[in-house]
Amino acid sequence: MSEEKLRNCPFCGGEACVVHDAKRKLADGKQITGTVVSCTVCNATMFYRNSRLAIEAWNRRVPQRAWTQKVYDSFGKGRDKE
Repeated sequence: MSEEKLRNCPFCGGEACVVHDAKRKLADGKQITGTVVSCTVCNATMFYRNSRLAIEAWNRRVPQRAWTQKVYDSFGKGRDKE
């Protein structure tokens, strides 16, 4: 199966990697297996049961700088400047 190329981390810009057959323990003690996509620099992580969905979700994430700029821009809208 050919994998889609991973985008860099939206938080730090670091390289991302995929870990298949990763195990996670749920609060009720059950263990599930899925796919982890994580940053090799800041360890930002996403876990999905399906590999394709994990990669697609990681690549859809908004880069932090773009998101932060939108938030900052929204603070100035509708307010009187002092």
